[in-house]
Amino acid sequence: MAINPENPDFIPFNQFQLEALCLDSLVAAATELGHGGVGDIGDRLINGDADMYVKPLRAYVQQRLIIQRLDVKKIAAAVVPGLLDLSKTDAGRRKSKDLLENLSYAFGLNAAGQQDRSKPLSAPVFVPLLSAAYGSSALVKYVDKLSSVIAEGPQSKELEVTPLMVAMTATAVHAVVLEIAHNTKEEFSGTNLENVFKTHLTMLNGLRERCIAYYHKLMHDFYISSTGALPHATHGLSTDQVLSTIDWDVIA
Repeated sequence: MAINPENPDFIPFNQFQLEALCLDSLVAAATELGHGGVGDIGDRLINGDADMYVKPLRAYVQQRLIIQRLDVKKIAAAVVPGLLDLSKTDAGRRKSKDLLENLSYAFGLNAAGQQDRSKPLSAPVFVPLLSAAYGSSALVKYVDKLSSVIAEGPQSKELEVTPLMVAMTATAVHAVVLEIAHNTKEEFSGTNLENVFKTHLTMLNGLRERCIAYYHKLMHDFYISSTGALPHATHGLSTDQVLSTIDWDVIA
């Protein structure tokens, strides 16, 4: 779900997009395995009885993807509180609320250990979470689907993790920090997280369009860190507001 970059705008928290992905994947698999003829599996998935045939198969695949999505949140719940020093105390809740302010949890740190707005989506917590959630086995398995945004030169051969992987990781961090901030336990689903996920995609798209060198280094470094390979809610923010949280002048 978070590996395949064929649809970089796919939102795994959107019910309709998730259902469409599951059905399209089933039809593609049936066709690839030679079951796309009239009256066969692929044909029945498209033209068959919706309630008796299509929906049960689609629901099975969808549930598998939801479990995969939830696994990322479970990993985040295990590592984020310790890495961000967030305890379930009044002080921990205050710190969590501060991290949620202006997407603070998503930014890296400067040499003094302070938040650096010129380092979006490079918070130290992302590397161990990406590595634990996707790791070398998944990335190696789908290595043929990974590429570089750099078209020419040596960097064109430096593989990157996908935007969906980073957005999912950042959304899982957000969800865990939010739970600590409000002392609640929430489902890793729904419209709020759909909007949070879109916010992180907006940041990534902005980086790719405005500072491709930074974007490539960030995504390639994530790949290297995750595989051990050697180098070759809405937040209530508009797209402009999300992008304005980044210090573009310093990056450039």
